[in-house]
Amino acid sequence: MQRVIATPPNKGMKLTKPERKGALQDLFPVFCGPGEAMGTPTRLRYVELKAGHADNGPAVIARVRSSKSGRTIYVAGKALRRAGRGGVAGNFFDVKTGEEYWVSGVKRNGRDRHWAGSGKVDIEATAVAEYLRLIRASELDLRRLRVIPDLPATDPQATYDDQNEPLEE
Repeated sequence: MQRVIATPPNKGMKLTKPERKGALQDLFPVFCGPGEAMGTPTRLRYVELKAGHADNGPAVIARVRSSKSGRTIYVAGKALRRAGRGGVAGNFFDVKTGEEYWVSGVKRNGRDRHWAGSGKVDIEATAVAEYLRLIRASELDLRRLRVIPDLPATDPQATYDDQNEPLEE
C-alpha cells in the first residue's frame, strides 16, 4: 500500500495566511459546508436525545456547527457542550436544560442508532446528498430514515451572552 502525503503548494516556502487557509480547505474540504467560511466549521453528525429515552430517543442526522475549541456544538437552536467523563448515557449536554445527548459521526454502514434502539432517524433535507455520499449509497433507506426540513440555526453569540450575563446583586 502506497502512502500518500498531501503537502501545500510552494513546499519549503513560508505561506501567507490566505495561502494556508486555501491549502487547508483543499486538504480538508469536509469541514466546510457549501459556501461556508473556514472559521465556521460544520460537519454532518448523528445527534440523539438520551435524557429519559435510553436508546429510543428522538434522533437526527444534521449539519452541526462547532465552536473554535470543538467543545460546544450548535444544532437545532441548541448549544450542546461536551460532557467529559461525567456523562451517564450521553457525551454532550444541553447548556440550558442539562439534557444529555449522544453525538457522533455518521456510520458508513448506515446504522447510526444504537443496536438496542428503535424508531426512525430524521435527516435534514439539505444533508441527504452528503449523507448518501458518505455511506456510499444511491438512495435513502426510508424504513430507517425520515427526511425533514432543515433545523433552525443556533446563534453562538446569543448562547455566549446567555451564559455570561452579569449576576444580579
